[in-house]
Amino acid sequence: MPRTVECGYWGILIMNKENSVKPAVSFARRHVLGDLYSRCDPSLEQVPVYMEGEEREQLGFADESLGIYRDAFSFHLPDDVCKRLSAGHYLYQFEVEHSDPKSTDSRSRVRLVSITLQTRKGYDKPVSRRKSSATAATVETA
Repeated sequence: MPRTVECGYWGILIMNKENSVKPAVSFARRHVLGDLYSRCDPSLEQVPVYMEGEEREQLGFADESLGIYRDAFSFHLPDDVCKRLSAGHYLYQFEVEHSDPKSTDSRSRVRLVSITLQTRKGYDKPVSRRKSSATAATVETA
């Protein structure tokens, strides 16, 4: 089954022989894994991706199917989730297991079991100095 891979700013689109487009977004393994990058074994299979919540629903999967660009994860998720993921609206949580069960120290190799997307928390907009000093002046005069 031949596939065509088109690279773009937001990720890639994978087209199969029926010309149906399946949305996917790709990120470097180092970007996704962070500190786990040096310890995590390459994933040879599809890794399930879940959305955080009371009932963990599986959104799709992530894999390393980019051929010569193997040092990247392709996330095969619904289109709206792909857009929010590429815009940085989610944080990653990982479920891992040790590659060698006998070696369980903090620097041993691990294998990725699943990825959970956590919604990034918003932050309060900083108050400008002018507004904060004006508010303080009105409080003192009252």
